[in-house]
Order: sequence, then structure tokens, then C-alpha cells
Amino acid sequence: MKVKDLKAIMALLKDRDDDLEVVIPIEKKGVLLGVSPHVKVKVVGRGIDWDSKLFIIWPEEKLVEV
Repeated sequence: MKVKDLKAIMALLKDRDDDLEVVIPIEKKGVLLGVSPHVKVKVVGRGIDWDSKLFIIWPEEKLVEV
């Protein structure tokens, strides 16, 4: 996804969506009921140094590849 794609999606949102929580869905094993498992987003922005060509979404909790 490019930033222009994200901007286009955001432009489709309505004012009533302003208070929606921004989250990252995560996988969990087992039977799950209710809200999808997720972690909240801490901050978003352009990376620095080697990551300067990236727009990064940092989660509140560390996500580790397994």
C-alpha cells in the first residue's frame, strides 16, 4: 500500500468515523467471540535514516514474527 492509497481510503470516511479506534488485527488460536483480536496503534509517520522512504505504523505492543 502506498500513502496515496491510504489517503483515498481516509477520504471516504464520514465525520461520524472520527472517533473510531485505529488498530492492527492479530492472529490468535482457538475459538474467539466478540471483537477481533488486535493491538492499538501508538503512532504513525515517516521513518528516518534507512527507513526514510517508509510510512510506518507503530503498534502500542511489540509484534514479533514467529
